[in-house]
Amino acid sequence: MAQSRLEELPIKVQQTITSMLPDLESIRSIALASPSWYRAFANSELLITSQILEDEVDFDVLPEATAALDSSRISPWTQQQIQEFVSQHLHSRRIPPQKWTLPDALLLSNLHDHVYCFTMDFVSKALGKSPCPTDLEPDQPELSQNEMARIIRAFYRFEIYCNIFRNPHRTLFSVEQQRSIFFSNFSLWENEQLACIHDYLVRVVSPAFNDIAEHDVAWGKFSVEYGDKIDSRFIQHLLSLGLEDLHQIALAEDYEERRELIYYRYPPRNAQFLYTGLKMANEPDDGAFLSDYTQDEELAHIKDPFAQDSDTGPSDAWRWAHKGETCSNFVNSDSRQLLREWGYVMWDHARLDNWGIFEMPWEAPDTSARADAEREHVAKMQASFDRRSEIFKARGRGWWSFENEGGVIWPRETRDTRRWPPIWRPRQVNSLNEARTFLTSLASGSEDPAFHRRHQQRSRFWGFSLRN
Repeated sequence: MAQSRLEELPIKVQQTITSMLPDLESIRSIALASPSWYRAFANSELLITSQILEDEVDFDVLPEATAALDSSRISPWTQQQIQEFVSQHLHSRRIPPQKWTLPDALLLSNLHDHVYCFTMDFVSKALGKSPCPTDLEPDQPELSQNEMARIIRAFYRFEIYCNIFRNPHRTLFSVEQQRSIFFSNFSLWENEQLACIHDYLVRVVSPAFNDIAEHDVAWGKFSVEYGDKIDSRFIQHLLSLGLEDLHQIALAEDYEERRELIYYRYPPRNAQFLYTGLKMANEPDDGAFLSDYTQDEELAHIKDPFAQDSDTGPSDAWRWAHKGETCSNFVNSDSRQLLREWGYVMWDHARLDNWGIFEMPWEAPDTSARADAEREHVAKMQASFDRRSEIFKARGRGWWSFENEGGVIWPRETRDTRRWPPIWRPRQVNSLNEARTFLTSLASGSEDPAFHRRHQQRSRFWGFSLRN
């Protein structure tokens, strides 16, 4: 076979072309295109890969990205190994590697794609909920490099937390220990930034969960509560899956896609994940308000940020919102949910000042009007449970709603004849062997033409299959 003229290029030219490709996936593709291009790449892998990765992942967030990748590789899974990881990556900000192999760079690039997509969505939604809602109109300042970096770093901290504390049955530390292992390494406003990411991700994935919780017959029978509450244990489990899975769930557009991604006969729960962890990040109440802190109390309670920030916006916003608060509510306070919805600790001081938030003291929102709506919501949810329980007992499965029960799947015999199991008709046999054969067929179901159809239907309901 004639060799392509591209393969006849000098190796230096091939390496130059490779280094000019836009992303790591393109480098991987050209390296695998032919032995000639692979040799050219292999001879300069670290240099080319590192150059492209630096273009994809900004140096300001590379330490957190590296920590997130390393946290996914902790092995063996022991307290000692976890504490060693924490010591290397979380006690102080580590200088990232200068050289990257292609496999490692591809893993990091893939994670960064998810982080970046979530970051841009967070920015769009947060600005839309800000004190002066905007989509970055011409008269509004564009996002600064500091603002982008803060948000991206917060998403990477979320991924690190997931990798360490994901599985409540496998975690080696109690939720009470999370403060000393993880949260104590960051400033109060950095932990509040993570709380902003937590609340945002709850809002992102809860529609998919609720689509099933509101409509699946079996989940109604088992009274699976909707994931509307910020501390829903079902949603906490979904969050623990990490950013890649959460991105898939967020992109699922219809019921079937969502069900494929998150359905279990009874959904898993996690009561010791990030919502609780952030609550436990607070110190015990000492009765002293932030506004009354002395210099010594400031030093004792308020840690410097993990990632040095040249702008005081995040710390100023956090102090503004917590002046009349004690240390037991410095992070993840339920009364600050509306503030976290617009990411109040993510923005530069200039943007916050432009919004005028420092002109008036912060006041907790009036939530009394929510009580009636909550009672109505709970009553409707219970009515849904009751109706779906009736359908479940009648052997109905599948999709249901108050307005349309046509999506419920009924067993054929229940729908057509209302008999279960079907009535067998007498059969005449002429010998003992025939009788034995007939009885055997009854036991196996092979004599009944509808047997396998019924079994396939049941399999869809219960998740088992017939094995010969």
